Amino acid sequence: RDDPLADDAVLRIAVVHHGAGRLDEAIAVLRAFQESGSENGEGLVQSFLLEAELFQRSDRPADMVAVYDRGLATFEDEPDLLYGRALAYERLDRVEEAIADLRRLLELEPENVEAMNALGYTLADRTDQFEEALALITKAFEAKPDNAAIVDSMGWVLFRLGRVDEALVHLRRAFELQRDPEVGAHLGEALWVSGDREEAR
Repeated sequence: RDDPLADDAVLRIAVVHHGAGRLDEAIAVLRAFQESGSENGEGLVQSFLLEAELFQRSDRPADMVAVYDRGLATFEDEPDLLYGRALAYERLDRVEEAIADLRRLLELEPENVEAMNALGYTLADRTDQFEEALALITKAFEAKPDNAAIVDSMGWVLFRLGRVDEALVHLRRAFELQRDPEVGAHLGEALWVSGDREEAR
């Protein structure tokens, strides 16, 4: 059970099961591996991440949190598991827990740009801590100025601060970089508030 190739095959088998519509079989394969006593830590972490991803595809965020909880019980403070659980918490409106996981991740990895952006966006979108959100997103933006998600976050926090004209510059650019429905919704809302109702529609 310590053969990385064999462990990779387990993950592939789970993906095949899921692709064929057999979610229960996919989960069973992954959990058998997780309980196998394998010393392949990386493979085990990947199995938890994959299991959570399969639940995500089925829109089951509560099950995702349960997977991350099990993974973090074995691999305490593992960054990818913390990040994933934070996003799942946010989907469940467990905002304070999401923020706590992201803050912990930034304690462990202060230069983690994705975590900076995720925490900044969550603070901007779900709290009134706009100044801290702006500081986090600005740092992420400086590191990755062409990342559509980060550009969108910059626009959104500026919008939440009432700086609508500045927000529109970033939100238009984010939508050019990635025509994502959420980015489009942000742009539409900012356009509506700016008075440009026709373009907003």
